[in-house]
Amino acid sequence: MSFLLESATTGKTEKIDFATFASLATAAITRLSKKREGLEIGLSNNLVLGVKPGLSKLTIEIVPQQLAALSTARIWLIRKGNERRSATLIEERLWHMRQLYALLCLLLDGKLARAGEALGDQNADLEPCVEPGLVR
Repeated sequence: MSFLLESATTGKTEKIDFATFASLATAAITRLSKKREGLEIGLSNNLVLGVKPGLSKLTIEIVPQQLAALSTARIWLIRKGNERRSATLIEERLWHMRQLYALLCLLLDGKLARAGEALGDQNADLEPCVEPGLVR
């Protein structure tokens, strides 16, 4: 059995060992489809496992999902148009972005109660509630 990994940027394929394959392939299955050449298994970590049976071997390829299939987000700190641009405005919006990021870190790590305690004050800063090791 061989394991192949395709680069998302160059498209080059290289062989990998079983331990590397196992660490990449342990995500949850999001979709499963039968293709003419084998099976395609979509994973929750935005990778696709391609399982292709051959005459004497089974080939498993790990390929990134197509870029169009991945969701993207763009956050505008300053809108195009007539909005007044100032350092104060940018600083305020960056502060709000940091608060949102801190809130998401607390939510993902099951520490949302800390955020609830801090959010009693409208100007509360959530960043100190996030433990340094929790930042992703």
